[in-house]
Formats: sequence, C-alpha cells, structure tokens
Amino acid sequence: MNAPSPERSSPVGEERDWAAAPEYVLRSLPEHAARAGMIDDVLGEDGFLLHGDLVQLLAFADRAVTERGRNRALLLSLTPAAADAGPAERAALFAVTAAMEDIADAPAPVGRAAVPYRVAWARTRPRTEVTTLDGEADRATAVCVFEGDDGRPRLAGAGYTISQGMG
Repeated sequence: MNAPSPERSSPVGEERDWAAAPEYVLRSLPEHAARAGMIDDVLGEDGFLLHGDLVQLLAFADRAVTERGRNRALLLSLTPAAADAGPAERAALFAVTAAMEDIADAPAPVGRAAVPYRVAWARTRPRTEVTTLDGEADRATAVCVFEGDDGRPRLAGAGYTISQGMG
C-alpha cells in the first residue's frame, strides 16, 4: 500500500487524459482508491476532480489523511453543484468555493478549457449548513428530509433513521 504523495502534483493520473477515461474508471476509481488507502491521491488529481464522478468521490473523501486531501474533501462537500457540471464549470465553481472558504488548493482547469468565469474575491456570511451526522457506519444509498415531531428537519436514509436534527 502506497502512502499519499503530497509532493507530487499528479500521483494517480500522471500522463492521464481524464476527459478520455472510460466511464467505469471515472465512477469506480474513488472506491478502489479508498480500499487501497490512496483516496488522497485521487483527491489531489485536478483532472479527476474536473471529470470524475464527484458523488462517488465524496462518498469516500472523509478517508483523506493529508492536509491537501482534507482540503479537497471540504471543497467537494461545499460545492454540490459541481457534481452535475462540466469540467470548465466545475473549475469555476470550485474557484468560487475556494475563495469563499479560504481554501488555497482549488483544481485548475486542465488543458485549454475556458472557464465561464474567474474569481477575483468573494465575501459571504459563514456557512452553517455543514454538519456531521452520526448514524450507521455504512454509507447511505438513499436519503430524504422530513419534519420530526418537534418540527425540526430530520434525515432518513437506506432503511435507518438518523435522529440528529439539522439546522
């Protein structure tokens, strides 16, 4: 098992054209990397963050151990719109989140991709929507929000109820 290599900028995908990668690789690499203890390497790969399956990556991002990996995991969790965006828009979305949250390491556009906008600065209120929910150890396959008896939002998923309130 290889340890993450923060000094290399492209440990997993050296010489790799992520835009041309098979769909299976873009979808499955996060799980395989997590099992091999290499999720930090995938998180550090700009091209994968711009082309890969971010929903799958986010499912394993909490296993990051390097500072860069944890920063990238935070960036992913705070940029949910990136999952449905193309590579150029993802780069722009990540740049906005990085500016808002003072995260220094947003993925850069790869190749000659023209980003739809560039960020010079951002100022917003601190985010309050990020919380850690305790529940089952396995990842959820489906979730929904409902109102609890006390009127507070609750989260249910995959046949079990997460009883911690949100908000």
